[in-house]
Amino acid sequence: MRLVYLDESGTSVNEPFTVVAGVIIDADKQWKSVADYINELIDEYVPKEFRNGFVFHAKDLFHGSKVFDPRQYPPERRREALRKFVEIPSKFRLPTIYGYSDKIPLQNWHRLYPKQPYQMRAIHHAVTYSYCAIAAERYMKEHARPEEIATLIAENNDNARAAVKEMHHILRGRNLYDLGTDYLRQIGKDYLPITKIVDSVHFAAKDEAILLQLADACAFIYRAYLEKKPNASDLFCALSRNNPTKLEPYKCPDGGLAGYGLLYF
Repeated sequence: MRLVYLDESGTSVNEPFTVVAGVIIDADKQWKSVADYINELIDEYVPKEFRNGFVFHAKDLFHGSKVFDPRQYPPERRREALRKFVEIPSKFRLPTIYGYSDKIPLQNWHRLYPKQPYQMRAIHHAVTYSYCAIAAERYMKEHARPEEIATLIAENNDNARAAVKEMHHILRGRNLYDLGTDYLRQIGKDYLPITKIVDSVHFAAKDEAILLQLADACAFIYRAYLEKKPNASDLFCALSRNNPTKLEPYKCPDGGLAGYGLLYF
């Protein structure tokens, strides 16, 4: 059984991309060693008074906020912690996946439905989630053992949860061929409906499912890569084992407003 932990990044209207990214774990062979390593990083880099129940957020490490405020925490040590965290997939040979959507469609929806901003963001999040789920399905069909199946665990998001669950039903085949899903099918192609991912998508908080912290880091770095952040090249190398071109997504042939990526070692 594979567990696929998912988190999102870039959900603000002002950011150019929404990204949902994840990490695929062999529950029996990898989960405990990865969880133990994350706890080791917490013990190594988080001040003792904050360790109990601590949750890593990549944006705090990157920008130097909260516990990692540069007035109290050395910036070079903060960066070292983030690199070590981002290196976890290559260190443990964990596949990572992501889906992305440009914000142009969302901005158009806001103009059409100005009184429904939260609903429009939830739909945009759910559509982006679907591209990440397609990446997970592709990995399971092409690289996992034939008998293996997977289940998805996403960080709880009250605003988008209902829309994500509905999108998951569509991915499994319900109304998949209705008008309005052609864009999804264009990206999903031979990987829809999903069959290797079983059950509904499950939701948890980061302090309830420790590997969601790794999904958070992947989502942040993949979004930084899409945005071509100039001060993150070391992090791109850390995630890709010094081959950042592997972070490139499969783009929809409409100019690349959406797509998905898949990285494995």
